[in-house]
Amino acid sequence: MVYHRPKLHLTAHKGWMNDPNGFVYAFGKYHLFGQSNPESLGFGLMRWAHYVSSDLFSWEYVGDAISPEEPFEKPLGCFSGSSYFDGKRLHVYYTAASEGKQQQCYAYSDDGIHFTKHPGNPILGEKDLPSGYLVSDFRDPKVLMHNGKPYLLLSCRRRLGGSSILLFEGDDYASFRFKSVLFTMMTASGGMIECPDFFFSQGNEGALIFSMQYYKANDPRYYQNVHSTCYLKGILDLEKGYFLPESEIHEVDQGFDFYALQTTYDGKRVLGGAWEGMWDRNYPSSVDGYCGNFTAVRELRLDGEKLIQSFPQELDAKAKETLSLPSIRNASGRKVIPALNGDCCHLRFKARPGEGARIDLLSDNPESALRIEFEKEKHNLLISRIGMKESIVNVDHSSSVSHYIHMPEGLGEVSFDILLDGTAVDILINGGRHSFSTLFYPSLGKAEFALEGEMEIDSIRKDTF
Repeated sequence: MVYHRPKLHLTAHKGWMNDPNGFVYAFGKYHLFGQSNPESLGFGLMRWAHYVSSDLFSWEYVGDAISPEEPFEKPLGCFSGSSYFDGKRLHVYYTAASEGKQQQCYAYSDDGIHFTKHPGNPILGEKDLPSGYLVSDFRDPKVLMHNGKPYLLLSCRRRLGGSSILLFEGDDYASFRFKSVLFTMMTASGGMIECPDFFFSQGNEGALIFSMQYYKANDPRYYQNVHSTCYLKGILDLEKGYFLPESEIHEVDQGFDFYALQTTYDGKRVLGGAWEGMWDRNYPSSVDGYCGNFTAVRELRLDGEKLIQSFPQELDAKAKETLSLPSIRNASGRKVIPALNGDCCHLRFKARPGEGARIDLLSDNPESALRIEFEKEKHNLLISRIGMKESIVNVDHSSSVSHYIHMPEGLGEVSFDILLDGTAVDILINGGRHSFSTLFYPSLGKAEFALEGEMEIDSIRKDTF
């Protein structure tokens, strides 16, 4: 292996993988499915690769659950979707993609391993769309249950521009009809909103989640990726068929690699995972025979209109060794902290930055690191991946080197919760109020932790796996 493959993140068993699908707790295990093309290192004839876990951090590939077999599923394959477990049967919804036509299909499993496709597929197509919507971009069913009845959220492009999240109401698990248009947005350069999701926090209130293509903001500190994943708080009334926004649109994550967040409720908490990658760029891990992993699973909740993310307690249980350190000060220059080195560990600490402060993670030398810089006067963090063995290049020439995180609360003291796992890095900041997910491909793999400039860190904990 040229690069250290992540151990705690779900990675493609072979070839290409993008969006997470069908995230659910069923038959005593967590199930995640990935948009998969094992035949190459790029997007192709897509299927659902099936992975299971008992602890959210050790995933086992158990085969392909949904594969393209019917004419209406070819030549593009079985695109994204979701699932629901009723206690006995796992119900799965996915998009069948043929040339110029995307239709919705249903399958089920009574053991969590073997899946049967509904003989009446596709269950939703062009005839089911409201006037003015295009079946060529009609995808990503998210199933929600309310009073024993299934509903589907679906993304669809409008003929006259923009795209919407549509709501379909089910008579049973295989029969749906259009109910309403929930949300509409105009996006630039032919993009659309896709991968809709929703989780309830209290009553009908919750977070509407979607991924947005090609959107750019006037402020360069926001929407820095080619495509972004967003949310807004609001009220979703499935019976009456409306969504009432209660906040502005916010980004879920400001890292280089985060797309298509999917959530599930496991009976105790809302969990979420996303593709830790991005469209329209290269992947250095292709030299190791795979492209694609998911973020570490996070717990999600709303605090007012703010999405809060945290690592599940199962992560602590995976630790083989725990180290606690007193405060560490650096007055100037560069200081490597050997006790905090490593590329498979969970770091937690508080930082009080001064003049010229920065933190280097996974560093080989001062010119190769995942670098966190503190712009105190501007209330910004600047996170950069510098000196990688192979550069990442975005086709739209947006920066694959540096991204900002604007911190309205200031940078007097900043708390970090960082999972370093081979080439995958998940950074949660200030109690999960900010999130930054990225891939990083070091030159030598020394994986040093270093402070530079005036800096003090304390409340330090390191878990090693």
